[in-house]
Amino acid sequence: MEQVAIEDCTNTLLRIFNEAKASGKKVDAEFINTTIEQLKLLLPQYKDFSDEDWKTIKFKIETSINVEIDEGPIILANPRVERWLDHKRGEIDWNYWKAYKEFLLDQGRSLEVIKETEKTIDEILDCSGDPQKEGKWNRRGLVMGNVQSGKTQNYLGLLNKAIDAGYKVIIVLGGHLNELRTQTQERLDEGVIGKESKKRYESGQPIGVGKYRAEHLRASFLTTTEGDFKKSVANSFGIHFSIVDGAIIFVIKKWASVLNNLSEWIAEKHDLDVEAGQKLDHQLLLIDDEADYASINTKHEKGDITAINNNIRKLLALFNRSTYIGYTATPFANIFIDPDEEHVDIGDDLFPEDFMIRIPTPDSYVGQKHFFQSNDDSKADPVVIIDDNEVLLPAKSNKETPVGVLPESLKEAIRCYLITVAVRSLRGTPKAHSTMLINMTHLTLLQNKIAEVVDEYMDEIRSAADFAMGYSMELAVKKSRVISDIKDSFYKFYEINESFEEIFNHLKRAIGKTKVFAVHGKSGESLDYSAYKANGLSAIVIGGHKLSRGLTLEGLTISYFTRNSKTYDTLMQMCRWFGYRPGYKDLCKLFITEESFEWYEFISNAIDELYLELERMSEQKKTPGEFGLKVREHPGALLITAKQKMNAAHSHTRSLDLAGRRLRKYEFYVSDENNLNNLNVTRNLINRLFDEGVNQYSAADGSTIFYDVDHSVIKDFISDTKYVEGEVTDDLLLQYISKLEKSGLPKFTVCIKNIKNEKNLWWSQKQVQDGDPELPSIISLDHRLPQIKPSKRKLLASVSGNTVCWERQEIGDKHDERYFLQDPDNAPEESNPFYYITNPERNQPGLIIYTLSIGTLPKNAKKGGDEILGVPHKDPTISYSVSFPLLENLKGKSKREIDRLSRETKVSYVVNQIWKALNEDLVLEYEDDDE
Repeated sequence: MEQVAIEDCTNTLLRIFNEAKASGKKVDAEFINTTIEQLKLLLPQYKDFSDEDWKTIKFKIETSINVEIDEGPIILANPRVERWLDHKRGEIDWNYWKAYKEFLLDQGRSLEVIKETEKTIDEILDCSGDPQKEGKWNRRGLVMGNVQSGKTQNYLGLLNKAIDAGYKVIIVLGGHLNELRTQTQERLDEGVIGKESKKRYESGQPIGVGKYRAEHLRASFLTTTEGDFKKSVANSFGIHFSIVDGAIIFVIKKWASVLNNLSEWIAEKHDLDVEAGQKLDHQLLLIDDEADYASINTKHEKGDITAINNNIRKLLALFNRSTYIGYTATPFANIFIDPDEEHVDIGDDLFPEDFMIRIPTPDSYVGQKHFFQSNDDSKADPVVIIDDNEVLLPAKSNKETPVGVLPESLKEAIRCYLITVAVRSLRGTPKAHSTMLINMTHLTLLQNKIAEVVDEYMDEIRSAADFAMGYSMELAVKKSRVISDIKDSFYKFYEINESFEEIFNHLKRAIGKTKVFAVHGKSGESLDYSAYKANGLSAIVIGGHKLSRGLTLEGLTISYFTRNSKTYDTLMQMCRWFGYRPGYKDLCKLFITEESFEWYEFISNAIDELYLELERMSEQKKTPGEFGLKVREHPGALLITAKQKMNAAHSHTRSLDLAGRRLRKYEFYVSDENNLNNLNVTRNLINRLFDEGVNQYSAADGSTIFYDVDHSVIKDFISDTKYVEGEVTDDLLLQYISKLEKSGLPKFTVCIKNIKNEKNLWWSQKQVQDGDPELPSIISLDHRLPQIKPSKRKLLASVSGNTVCWERQEIGDKHDERYFLQDPDNAPEESNPFYYITNPERNQPGLIIYTLSIGTLPKNAKKGGDEILGVPHKDPTISYSVSFPLLENLKGKSKREIDRLSRETKVSYVVNQIWKALNEDLVLEYEDDDE
């Protein structure tokens, strides 16, 4: 059956179900089935659909219609920004927006998600400036969202509303590569313009939003999918902003030469002289996609301006009324822009002083929480740790490095990918795009060689499929080692409802349609999903830099990632495995090295803290400038972004604010002597607390809480124990506690953590390595305390074997901070420890002592496997977390006193030394064979 007819039927049903939801009906499986059966009888044009077609339609509906918002928007706006939208909302004809909304509904977008997106867009537009307001004004804003989380949909919606409101000139910086700019132009063609831009000279059929708008409502455009901005082309049209009805749209590459050509053309065409104050009165809206990349002035400290930053500001300076909005998944570099930097000719830098907004995230989004904040010991774990990748390519390589053989882990990843294509076909989407990403190097020459080796393995699989797939599943597995390996991979990595017998019949088609691509600037291969729209593209994509920013990989299910970096933004932009996975979230796997996993886990927690801080400061009506200052004092700020992007944020001495932070010890030395020392120091602490008669409380789970513990007691404990240093050194931690003590702030609350019921974990039943003791069990830390049941923790050994590390940074339970509230046993269960720390009744620092029974296994060890359990310590292992309340929660303190305490309790350290230690091998990567 024609794909168009299936899409038409699907869209009709989606509209019916969205309208039903809007009227309050419950759209469940029964309602969907009943409606489909009625539709079959009422609409004869669909009578020839096969059962497979109806299965595809039903699958898309069920995975689209009931998507909800998981995390709402966060708005941090400068109070000086004049709000205007509510006042004028009723005066505006929202024709462009209505068309875009209709377009989204027919694309299967959830009505709830569209409504929430519109609310966020309205906030952005409200902060962006009234385009009808006369005079001279400018706005600077930042819109944040996770990688692949819908930022493009957000700004397309914003552009439609902005055109309705009266913005005249729209400039979109569509990435730094031709492919990214073309991809952005295609999305604007469909989502804003309503026509294929490459058919400028033809009447052509409307596309996208053009199908839902009147013919005369069509924006002008001076760039196309086939060409970036050129003066000669623009001049040939004789366009002058003053004589063109409606909006004029440019989608340009983020190159200095293109930006300069555009600003020169606008100035020449309209007789502008910025120095003489002759500027355009038309309203400019400039969208900077991937705003943290190349837009930042990295020469600030040298008194210079980088070319791209300079040219963006020159464009903005041509207009009396302008709004700049950066969109990014990694806002750290933008927050570090100097808010006070300005230039007499080109104006202020791009610091988002007027607003910062985080867009909402639907629950179908697969991001860092899915991959790095779960704790799943089953084979359903989305992360697979690999350690054999260097047999193909060493981590440190150059263009002369020979490419070796495929490691077993990459073969397993490829087999997993073919399984996902087959399962998605079985589930009703045989013509959906599917992609696997292999990202091992930024060097194009090596990418080509890896592609050759991967294709050789695919040839082996194709030959096996041709030979064996005509037999029954049982015979095929017996006759072909390759098919047998695929079956083994299925049962090794997946726990899904489908059996291998069921997917077997879909495997041959999955194998046959899969192509291998090397995608980079010199490959000549284009990852053009639109060319495979009818039957779907199945692609194994090998790439680097080009796949690390902006480019969307459709239907990405498997990622094999071995590259590393020590900066948040570089790593997060490589997360092309994030995105929406309706109906196949359980199939996605990330094959990654242990080192990279640890970095990503750290970053995932840092990003959560960043957005929680943004939310808190939004509630307090703080300004973007105040938020920027706060981020610069984050414990992990040194690793947030590349050093040259932090010029405005770092100096020889940095300040650190630990208020509202929680620090944990989750990496331990493999030393019985050190372990016993930490245990004895803990016993001495408890003995001291009892001897000093400190008030205590016994929690329902057997934990004991001590109140009003002197700062000196805590400092002695931290000084006398020894752990692998975390992002904040013990020295800085002790400095901070001393400053709290000196300022007369509340004493500590100490919790000796216990557990009510011991879990019988599968890994703890494994055979113990020869010479190792059994896992430690119940222990007495003090005769005046209940016996402690150590929490079992499966740790990973470091490469050197000298340390072991908990796989997650949360060594205890995410609800443990409730012990520091007034009634810990009846405190509500929050989703994040940060909420307990920021609770208004929490005004004292806290220390939690954990007693652990630790064993070590490889990351991918599974129940039923033959791995041997390592037990590094004969005694239980002590860990701890320390947390500090917000100074704003201190009782009886005025704002002035709190501000003074905030200044006085910060600790300082030298940036250069830490940078040298942590970032000595940090380099910017460019996709260039000459590197």
